[in-house]
Amino acid sequence: MEESSKNRNINNTKEISNPKEIEKYIHLKYINMSHNKIEDITNLYQLPSVIFLDISYNLIKNIGQLKNTFLKNCIYINMSHNIIKNVEDVKLKSILEFDLSYNNIDSLDIHISYTVKKLIISNNNIKKLSFKNMLPNLEFLDISSNPIENLEFYEDTPNINVLKINNNSTIPMNQLIYLNNLKFLKHLDMENYLYFKDKSYKEVKQILLENTKDINLLTFNGNRIVNKMMKN
Repeated sequence: MEESSKNRNINNTKEISNPKEIEKYIHLKYINMSHNKIEDITNLYQLPSVIFLDISYNLIKNIGQLKNTFLKNCIYINMSHNIIKNVEDVKLKSILEFDLSYNNIDSLDIHISYTVKKLIISNNNIKKLSFKNMLPNLEFLDISSNPIENLEFYEDTPNINVLKINNNSTIPMNQLIYLNNLKFLKHLDMENYLYFKDKSYKEVKQILLENTKDINLLTFNGNRIVNKMMKN
């Protein structure tokens, strides 16, 4: 492989356990090292030109604090399908999409870069979700398949457009009222929500209406709904 090609793109071609050898390629923009046996990625953080980083399906346990001096131009990171348990502050200055799904994260009370637009933390063990800062650009949040018990993060995520809470049996019904505070929420997914399982579609619509009086939901579980019709 020519130097210029190496410096722009690394795709997964063989099993890798230590990515240290690529840290010298400071002009790398796209890195796909998924489906390997990587445990430590801290040496990647100093690569200044990376904009796409896929390190899913590895053996990463700890990612440390992602400082604002790390991965300065990275807009997409996929760390799904690892064994990450703890997540520290994420202060990457350019990040737009961050996927931490299918890990072992059991709590999330951190600072996350205000730039993030899409955050996927589904299929973890998170019980309580909170943020230490405002996320004004966050539009898409997937917290499905977690034992989450609260929806009180709305003050820090005022502009969410898409919220996915599928496969949940732990959020009490009285928490649904907090959905009404997400003024820009248009698409809500709550498939397999415990307290909806034995209710008719009409009953579910009524519950939604009561808890989202001040917002204009367009779809629920992928099906288009018309609030005006529901209100009549």
